[in-house]
Amino acid sequence: MEKRRILHYEILRFIGRGGMGEVYEARDLTLQRSVALKFIAPELSADPESARRFEREALSAAALSHPHIATLYALERDGATVFIAMELMSGESLRDRIARGPLPIPEALALVRDVADALAHAHRRGIVHRDIKPENLMFDAEGAIKAMDFGLARAAQASRLTMTGTTFGTAAYMAPESTRGAIGAPADVFALGVVLHEVLAGSLPFPGESPLALLYMIANEPPRPLREARPEVSAEIEALVLRALEKDPERRIDAAAFCRELSLLTGGAVPAPEPAAAPATALARQQTEEVEVERVPRQEPALVRREPPSPWARRVRSALFAVGLTLLTVFGLRFVLRLRDQFASPADRAAKAQALNDQAVELLKEGAAGPAMLILRRAIGIDPHAAQIRLNLAQAQRSRGDRTGAAATFSAIARDSSVSRALRGLAYAGLGDIAMDDGMWTEAAEDLRRSFAF
Repeated sequence: MEKRRILHYEILRFIGRGGMGEVYEARDLTLQRSVALKFIAPELSADPESARRFEREALSAAALSHPHIATLYALERDGATVFIAMELMSGESLRDRIARGPLPIPEALALVRDVADALAHAHRRGIVHRDIKPENLMFDAEGAIKAMDFGLARAAQASRLTMTGTTFGTAAYMAPESTRGAIGAPADVFALGVVLHEVLAGSLPFPGESPLALLYMIANEPPRPLREARPEVSAEIEALVLRALEKDPERRIDAAAFCRELSLLTGGAVPAPEPAAAPATALARQQTEEVEVERVPRQEPALVRREPPSPWARRVRSALFAVGLTLLTVFGLRFVLRLRDQFASPADRAAKAQALNDQAVELLKEGAAGPAMLILRRAIGIDPHAAQIRLNLAQAQRSRGDRTGAAATFSAIARDSSVSRALRGLAYAGLGDIAMDDGMWTEAAEDLRRSFAF
């Protein structure tokens, strides 16, 4: 898409792929300024309700004006293409900076203080970010940190898009109440508390090798002690981090108080409280018009005179007959083999099915999910009650993008009382992974609970 024009923007280069689609650097030819264009994923723009929701969220975010919030300039449409023009961040992300190691304590506190001030500004206007994490905190050319994509994660998640980073990355910053669907301003503060712990310690406060394990730790376990990872951090700072990571949202510090406490710890001026602002208003419901379809008169088909087949047509028919005979022979052989499998002893069937399963597992390791699925279905045809083979089939279906089929297979195993408890637990874990793929955090947490119960 580089070196192309769309509306009054000249696209210069590809920047990256984000949660909502692709991002490009561009030049606004009307206002003569550099901008970032975020092209909305087709899955979002194709659904009218999702598109309207996204437009409402974008207009609400455009009303925010704060030095630490990236400015959203416009929501644009070019035919079926929907994109956002926003402030171009020429610096790195906070994730890039964390990758080089823990930040100096004064710098870490100052950066998080600025983000907390931005959150307080948005929360007073009824706007919640919903996806605070280091990837969404960028630096501009002057080194100021800015929060990106305010409110837009909500629209994308509500459309059930599979967003980049909504598995392991986003799960690490989710508040405990988020797994129950209660995502409000306190959840933003919790995420920022995780960020503060991370920039100081160089690691996350809640360990976990998978998104589901992370959600369990966040909901049930205390965070890792900050001063064990960074002894020079004061007790006051550690106590403030714990207040931000409070599991009960009612007891959690709010963004404005978080900013004030961080200002006192950094020795900076405490921000003056802003006057209360009315929540951003939603767009008026758009009226739709019914379009009359032109009716074409029905035409009767003309009579066609049948001509005798030509020699060429006869040769084609002969070839098709030969192909049909070959296919009949192949399928007949398969039918005979299936009959042989059915009359084999249970031990022989189980052994053959297991051998096929082993072949499929090797293919899955090589990324060949398609051929693996064919072999696994053949194995299940021989031994329909082999739960381990059915689990592998569900994993292959998920790898191929068939989450509906994978969920059905996992569900059947999870409900089958004849299956061992360990395999039923793995089936619930698989359902949780699919729920995570879809951003359905409440369902993911419930599946995780069931998985641990086994």
